[in-house]
Amino acid sequence: MVNLLTGQKGSGKTQQMIEAANKKAKECDGNVVFIKNSHNDTYSLSFDIRAICMSDYPSIRNIDMKYTRQVGDSVADPERQYLISTTSDLKTYKRTVVTSEEAADAAFIDKNTSSAKPKFRFCDHAAYIIYRFEVAGMKSCQLTMDVAQNYLIEVSTDGQSWTTAFDYSEGGTVPWLQGANNRTQLSLDLLADGRSASDTVYVKLSNCYPDKGHGGSIYSFVMDYTRAAK
Repeated sequence: MVNLLTGQKGSGKTQQMIEAANKKAKECDGNVVFIKNSHNDTYSLSFDIRAICMSDYPSIRNIDMKYTRQVGDSVADPERQYLISTTSDLKTYKRTVVTSEEAADAAFIDKNTSSAKPKFRFCDHAAYIIYRFEVAGMKSCQLTMDVAQNYLIEVSTDGQSWTTAFDYSEGGTVPWLQGANNRTQLSLDLLADGRSASDTVYVKLSNCYPDKGHGGSIYSFVMDYTRAAK
């Protein structure tokens, strides 16, 4: 069961969670794990509670369920885990970038052999476009791409070794498409799969059928990301 404790910054949420954790530590036979952003208020916790401060692990930029499961596996029978939301310490940003012949995406382009029209870029035959995203200091970063046609989208942390994120052909099992009837929005977590330790993430759009035309096209992309408030 998940209990949410919400409220404005300074309303006492952290202290309420500390009190709840201390109470649970006295009552339960298992282990209580308390995960928070910094060492502030850590000394208010009972010595029976295992406190984990995320500021000690800078390579971990967001707290997700995969991480909490790993914590659970490392502690014998953890009966409760208390997660302190760090939202008040973060600032959320959203940036929409149109990808067309107007080149509003120029600041993000690392390499490019694609062509462009008034409303989109496209990668016919062996053409491609590589976007470079600087993610240093980000706690989360979701990239949503408006794409169509025979797209192949790959991701990399060095611009050399690539991992397939989306393949319209599904390995050649879906027939070649002429036109943009499959236009869709695809979302990619830029900090997932070990990429959170990198300062730069590259995303490559190309053609999943490079011997033909009507390769992958992109109309825009949206970045939703968070970073520590200054």
